[in-house]
Amino acid sequence: MQARKGLRGTAMLKGSLAQIDLTEVIRLLASSQQTGLLHIMNTGETVASGGCYFQLGRVVHATMGRFAGLDAVNEICRISDGTFAFEAGVAATEQTLAQYPTPTLLEMIQEQVEEQRALSRSAPQPEDILRYVPGKQIEGLEASPDELAILLLCNGARNVREISMVSGMPASDLRHTLAKFRHLGLLELLAPPSSAPSPAPVPAAAEEPVPEAPPAPEPESGERRIVRYWRGKPVYE
Repeated sequence: MQARKGLRGTAMLKGSLAQIDLTEVIRLLASSQQTGLLHIMNTGETVASGGCYFQLGRVVHATMGRFAGLDAVNEICRISDGTFAFEAGVAATEQTLAQYPTPTLLEMIQEQVEEQRALSRSAPQPEDILRYVPGKQIEGLEASPDELAILLLCNGARNVREISMVSGMPASDLRHTLAKFRHLGLLELLAPPSSAPSPAPVPAAAEEPVPEAPPAPEPESGERRIVRYWRGKPVYE
């Protein structure tokens, strides 16, 4: 984590969320009773920006893309590839989180960050093929109708890229949904179909060499001279 001169003449903390836990950054700002905006930029598959507003160490508002309040906190906790920078002195325009004590928010954020880490280990790759595991109990599963539709698209024939094209769901949201289902044991990863090796080319049959005519012997004195060959036999004169 680095510090540089901020826009309002104060030190600005900044760094990478891949190197430091978001919970620790928020805890640091809360314990030092900071007022300002913690800018957060998602630099992963879906680029988005937002942040958390602090008022004397309390988190009073959060935004991320089109989300605000707790929904924004949920989106922020899903960021694995991102950066942060704190700008002191920025006042919150809304108070969407003022009713939540900061320790409670920190506990919620910590749980979601740990859950996101577990999900990231289950996130499939674009060419992976998934299949819904029949017979699994999904009663009480927290999932939207769109997410359940994704579950049914995992028929063991489509890969993740094809499911994204059929469903129209953004790639980052799809990978998160599939990771959640896979983490719960509702999806299994299938081995990619192995392509049969192409048969080795059959070598062409070698042609039998045509026997060459034997060299003509040197005629001795008084012998007939060979002038040509006919069907491999000498013809004399």
